[in-house]
Amino acid sequence: MKAGSDAKAYFKIADLYLSISELSRAAEFYNYGLYNASEPRASRARLNIGWCCKNTGRYEEAVKMFEGAGVSGEKNFRSFVDYELALSYLKTGAVAKAEAVSGQNEENKEDNMGIYNTLIKKYFKAVNSGQ
Repeated sequence: MKAGSDAKAYFKIADLYLSISELSRAAEFYNYGLYNASEPRASRARLNIGWCCKNTGRYEEAVKMFEGAGVSGEKNFRSFVDYELALSYLKTGAVAKAEAVSGQNEENKEDNMGIYNTLIKKYFKAVNSGQ
């Protein structure tokens, strides 16, 4: 089996765990797949691991994953990662870092909330459809 297909199999298992709200197990399988993933799938895996960690109270791990998430071909991917990173920074007490990340697009703050809401809906729709 090729390395990329290993990653794909792990991600499918992780997506299943995510769909039943087993966030720790989902993060574990995204992490397994991350070792064999290439970009942009690796960035998506880091985002997913970070999101699972953030939502299970493991904020330090979430910060590391969000900081390591590169870019993706997905529209507004970086905005979504930055938003989640800022929230994780706040939870770790790194207020200045959270402000620096969230203030990058200060001139578009209202637009960014609309984008964020849309991204959340698209993200969970994609996860639940196995993409």
